[in-house]
Amino acid sequence: MRAGGLSIRIVIKHEDAPLQSSLIEIKTVPTEVSGPYRNLTEPQKLAPGEDFYCSSGQVDEEGNSLKQKDWILQVNRKAHKGEIHSDLAGFTYPCKDENCKPTMCTEPLVLKDPADENTPKK
Repeated sequence: MRAGGLSIRIVIKHEDAPLQSSLIEIKTVPTEVSGPYRNLTEPQKLAPGEDFYCSSGQVDEEGNSLKQKDWILQVNRKAHKGEIHSDLAGFTYPCKDENCKPTMCTEPLVLKDPADENTPKK
């Protein structure tokens, strides 16, 4: 392009976008959680307000499409000898007791597996 005898050159450099940081609030402080699922590819439609049960793009042992939630649970089970472990085990948060009175709860290490209704919380 020429403007008054001068050429104009615009250089555009594209770089890889950084991974989104996942901040959660712990004791009123935004804290980054770099959990074991950061390496999993994300479905194209993953965004706030989108369906967590959308296809992950992965298949199970029978070749059926895995939903995103099921895929994450499968990865968690394989990493913990069949149990579902919380990434936030030990953190405390405000909750209500069985009488609906405010109290503090602590996130357990082993969570109830949605695939097994008989799994006890530890």
